[in-house]
Amino acid sequence: IITKKAEKDFEGSLGFASGTYDTEQYQILLGGKKNKFDYYITSDYRSNDGHIDNSAYYGGNYTGRLAYEITDNLYSVLNFKYFNGMKEEPLRSDDSPFPLSDVWNRYKRGAVDLSFEQIWGKWENSLKLYRNFGDHEFSNGWDSKDYTNGIILKSSASLIPDNRLILGAEYRKQGGERLSTPIGEWDK
Repeated sequence: IITKKAEKDFEGSLGFASGTYDTEQYQILLGGKKNKFDYYITSDYRSNDGHIDNSAYYGGNYTGRLAYEITDNLYSVLNFKYFNGMKEEPLRSDDSPFPLSDVWNRYKRGAVDLSFEQIWGKWENSLKLYRNFGDHEFSNGWDSKDYTNGIILKSSASLIPDNRLILGAEYRKQGGERLSTPIGEWDK
């Protein structure tokens, strides 16, 4: 996750847009920096009824960044992101020129990570702990959750001009579960 870093004591913006097919977009960005602490949060919501029947969409996206300078050469950053959205899928019937559908997909996805970054001489070192997660629900009855947990350790330095040495390791664990499945061939 990479989010914007605030450069002023307080900064922000608000946005709104609208268009055909009941299109709407709202956006809020707020950030600030005070001594050794900085933050930035965003909210973005979009919706549209679609240009044909059964093609609507809505989605909200939210991000945040909280950071603190622990010492002159050690920095901590907490990032998070969450998305919640739904879209309809238009289909056509063989005997009709009009779209017919009750097909839809709903997604909820999120991520959070905590990083520690340090500069020690020529070396830039970092440790990141992270978690990504999601829930996916479809109109055919499918519903599942998944996650990825991990740790990344990285160290890099420019020991020779125009070259960079990077050392690192990552541990990752992924998992998920099927909460419900469509009727049919899924369990065979």
